[in-house]
Amino acid sequence: MDTPDHASASSEASAPAPWYRRVLPVTLVLVLAIGLAGAVVPSFRHQLQLSLTRQPTSYVELYFAAPTSGGARAACTRKGAQVRVRFVLKSHLERRQRVAYRVAIAPSTIGTRARRQAGSTPLGPGQSAVVRRSFTWPRGKAYVASVLLPELDQRLRVRCPGGRR
Repeated sequence: MDTPDHASASSEASAPAPWYRRVLPVTLVLVLAIGLAGAVVPSFRHQLQLSLTRQPTSYVELYFAAPTSGGARAACTRKGAQVRVRFVLKSHLERRQRVAYRVAIAPSTIGTRARRQAGSTPLGPGQSAVVRRSFTWPRGKAYVASVLLPELDQRLRVRCPGGRR
């Protein structure tokens, strides 16, 4: 049986096209659809702009102050019946505004009522504020110190041992 040296026209037509001939038209249609949606639909255009450009981030850092020279944790300082909580607010805000906070001292065990204080401090872009709050607390009782920034949904907690510090 003789076989032809070249493929017939029907076998060339049934061969699949190279991958780039299939992908290129589909990609072109998708790019045109996205461009058209960006030009016509304002909410899509806004989301596209947010995705493709750098947006400034406004936030406030909340952390306990550095340890004291004696090695005690700054959040767990005690002098007699006074417990002191010291924390830092550092602004990365775009404009000056008041930052509200709540400080609470709660018992580690049942038997003592929690103590709370609220306040606020003005912060401008790049500014820091060290906030100090004092509470009366029974000597030798362990406690949990909490700081909350309610408007920014940030919270810090530290467990402080009883005894002298």
